[in-house]
Amino acid sequence: MHISDTQTEQAPRLRRRKDVFVAQIPAHAGSDNGHLTVDGYRADIDGLRALAVVPVVLYHAGFGLTGGFVGVDVFFVISGFLIASLIQRDLQLGRFSLADFYERRIRRIFPALFAVIGASFVASWVLFLPPEFKDFAKSAITTAVFSSNILFFLQSGYFDSEAMSKPLLHTWSLAVEEQFYVLFPLLLMSLRNLSRGRHLLILSLVFSASFAASCYATAANPAAAFYLMPTRFWELMGGALLAVAGSELRLAERPSTVVAVAGVAMILTAVLFYDESMPFPGLAALLPCGGALLVLLAGRTSNVASRSLAAEPFLFTGKISYSLYLWHWPLLVFASYRLGRLPNPAESAAIVAVSLVLAFLSWRFVEQPFRQKRLLAERERLFSGAVAATALTIGVGMFVVAHDGLPSRLSQEARHIYESAERRDRFSSDACFADADGNGPTAVDIRAGRLCIIGGDEGPRPSFLLWGDSHARAILPALKAPAKQQGLRGYLVGRSGCLPLIDYSMPSKNRGRIQRCREANLATLDLVRSARVNTVFLVGRWPRDVLDARFGNEGIFFDPNRPYKIHDRSALVEHGLDRTLEALAAIGTRVVIVQEVPEIGYDVPHSLELAAMHGVKANIASSLRTVLQRQRLARRLIRAAAARHGVAVIDPIPSLCNSRRCLVQDKDVPLYVDDDHLSRVGALRLTPLFRPWLPPARHQRCCGSQRLETGSIRKRVESGHQANAQWVEKRT
Repeated sequence: MHISDTQTEQAPRLRRRKDVFVAQIPAHAGSDNGHLTVDGYRADIDGLRALAVVPVVLYHAGFGLTGGFVGVDVFFVISGFLIASLIQRDLQLGRFSLADFYERRIRRIFPALFAVIGASFVASWVLFLPPEFKDFAKSAITTAVFSSNILFFLQSGYFDSEAMSKPLLHTWSLAVEEQFYVLFPLLLMSLRNLSRGRHLLILSLVFSASFAASCYATAANPAAAFYLMPTRFWELMGGALLAVAGSELRLAERPSTVVAVAGVAMILTAVLFYDESMPFPGLAALLPCGGALLVLLAGRTSNVASRSLAAEPFLFTGKISYSLYLWHWPLLVFASYRLGRLPNPAESAAIVAVSLVLAFLSWRFVEQPFRQKRLLAERERLFSGAVAATALTIGVGMFVVAHDGLPSRLSQEARHIYESAERRDRFSSDACFADADGNGPTAVDIRAGRLCIIGGDEGPRPSFLLWGDSHARAILPALKAPAKQQGLRGYLVGRSGCLPLIDYSMPSKNRGRIQRCREANLATLDLVRSARVNTVFLVGRWPRDVLDARFGNEGIFFDPNRPYKIHDRSALVEHGLDRTLEALAAIGTRVVIVQEVPEIGYDVPHSLELAAMHGVKANIASSLRTVLQRQRLARRLIRAAAARHGVAVIDPIPSLCNSRRCLVQDKDVPLYVDDDHLSRVGALRLTPLFRPWLPPARHQRCCGSQRLETGSIRKRVESGHQANAQWVEKRT
């Protein structure tokens, strides 16, 4: 969100009179009953900026304004209105120059923006781990060339927990505006010789096309609708149309008061009643954008509401709104990162207060000197300085990216954890594992056996199959070593978020993903039948589907005490598991169901590295009670199904937990790659549980199902964990 303005480029300086900031009226400003018009300075527009930026800041700080993000849309309308007013006026006077236009843009935008980028680089160097520092560097590069909205669209997640590790996330709106500033002046210049009617018709068509695209994309691709310029163009164009088409429109004082109040009410309604679940922008953005247009229209005539917006608190906040917007978000991100959690209300209030102080200092000592040409007064020097700042940012950013976030910055302990963290192997690639977007082995590949093989590269036909979601891929090292030792080979059929069940629909709104999952699972059943697979291991993140919930607010700011909503889907999962076990029994295949590993909630390597980096203790190990409570329904369901169908169950908990807590590291090596997927070291702890189900190749039998009792499973668990296994069973 960029708070650009033309009026403040020729705006009055603020001078101090009896400790109150007052606006000095420029001599050239037109007036109507003492109220400044768009030809000069309009104080109500700074008030409207305050009405936009305050909800954004409070929303980000967690103070309950669930629709505060619509302040961005209000700023878009203001920017379109003011920029179009400036360009239209200069075109009519025959003095418009792109060089002049972009000089004003640079003076307005660059100084504070690059100050924030520079400060964020320093903070990221000190606070961030290599992956976050590398990601920050990428965002700094794209911010410097005003394309960060594209980067964040590709990463997505404005409302996700991951957003709180992106200090420059808020610059997506600056990128949208700058892209508008590239196209819109050229559009107006190309239309200047047309009749007024054709001129307005073309602008209206552009507005309509962008609005239609926004409505469509909001349903079809929400991230694109939110971040990309074509689906936001109509918001800026709305303000531009008011400036161009309605330049002669003025209301009487009483109607203008009603219109202004209605506009403010529309904005506040969106701020108070919208939330993150609402499809946005699309139709929903009409309310705040329409409200901003009404306020801008009404302010052409002196009225009570517009004069209220010009009151000193609104006026001052509007003046510093650009710097306030730029500084508040990085401060929130870095404070949260250092705390290791989201700030509490008192901490958030302190961060907002510091943001206000920094915003004033930035406005006073960074913005104003450039805008008033006290620094780099000559255009050539200004342009050279802008190019140099951009090139320096890109150069430093590329250096950080090329060196993977500079892990050499870390302490020895943190670097040891970082270097021992999981690295992608071939089983993580699209050649072996299907991701959520469908990349990877297809149903056709599965039926044909064109899959990655666990165990030896050469040998007998695959005799076992590891079938499941991403947890199957994570647990794979537990099978790989014994399979090689026993001379066995097996298939991997893994698909992200897809439980190994037939006649079951995963909890997803993506119909294509549901269909791909269903097709892949049916194809796997066909492969088991045609390839005469002896043993099938079923692995999944069972509690997620049973409860229709991940482990609370997962991410780097996970809070195990924060409640999360669940939706009991155990009947659906149980039906799918029964149907799958019946189908495998009919084929004559031995089945082993693997219970879920403990979900930690915290990103384990990240938390351990961060604690080591800052010399504190990482208290992230989940209590056994929490883990068992989370898995209670899923464990009960799996035990019951296993008893009904006479299949085996492997329980990883005794190998990964003691009587009180579940382990997260082994000799400073993380047992997880994130919050719920085991690392290679973590998976290898489960090898003794799988070894009994992988007898030497000479002992394999080609056919016949085996009915296995639960007692036989316990005999195959390491003796050191036997007591714990029984203890777990008593509590589940």
